[in-house]
Amino acid sequence: MPEKKKTNKNAGQTKRTTTVSKSAAAKKTKSSEPAKHTQTKNKTAPVRENAFIRQAAPYILAVLAVLLGVCVIFGEGSVGGGIRSVLTGLFAGGAYILPVLLIVRTVLWNRDAEEGQLTGRSACMVIVFLLVTMFLHTVGGGQSTLAVKTHYADGRELVGGGVFGGLLGELCLMGFGKVCTIIILIAAIVLLALYIAGITPRMIVIFIAYKIRFAGEARRERKQQRREQDAEKRRNAKPTKNQIREEEYLAYLREKKKQNRAVRRTEEQTAAVQADST
Repeated sequence: MPEKKKTNKNAGQTKRTTTVSKSAAAKKTKSSEPAKHTQTKNKTAPVRENAFIRQAAPYILAVLAVLLGVCVIFGEGSVGGGIRSVLTGLFAGGAYILPVLLIVRTVLWNRDAEEGQLTGRSACMVIVFLLVTMFLHTVGGGQSTLAVKTHYADGRELVGGGVFGGLLGELCLMGFGKVCTIIILIAAIVLLALYIAGITPRMIVIFIAYKIRFAGEARRERKQQRREQDAEKRRNAKPTKNQIREEEYLAYLREKKKQNRAVRRTEEQTAAVQADST
């Protein structure tokens, strides 16, 4: 009997401990739920902000491109004239290319965001812009100096590549010379422009091969069509004088053959009659 009482007491203690542990676990879960809710709120907030920025950025760039284009082309007012002088001083003729690149960036924004290439292609577009200013300095008669004031003054007169193009282009000229610099700049601009447009070298090779093959097939089809048209014209064309003469001569030969056959038959018949009479 005392052993049964001990076992009952032990069972009661285990039940109490399990209920206590369950209640503690329930309290922990209740306390952890608001913390998780706050964490999810904190996580979704920056995502929403980033989504808003990505959606609004193309429109902001489009408006900025239009404003810069108007300021650079017309330069009206103190603000517009100041923006034009600053941009031309920094980039020279590249200031007129900047609005175009911003419009291109606006058009390709959503595609690059979906492909995950937004940052890389935006950086490449900035590099292309700087390479263009360097090319303008190399080809556009920029002075061979590293003085910022000189390049700024020349850029406002649309000579050279401005401050950025002048300094970077002059360093490149010092290292490689004019001919090599032009080759390097053109190759870099073309390659980066292809990357910005989403075109790979393999796509170019396939496009060229397709065009060559398509051109060959089109050439063969044109030749076949010409042959068929010439044959149709020959069939439907009126006979020439030479053709008429040839046809008349062939008809004369046919008639002569018929007459010769008739003469032979009559001779054979007369010979047979004479042979019978004898």
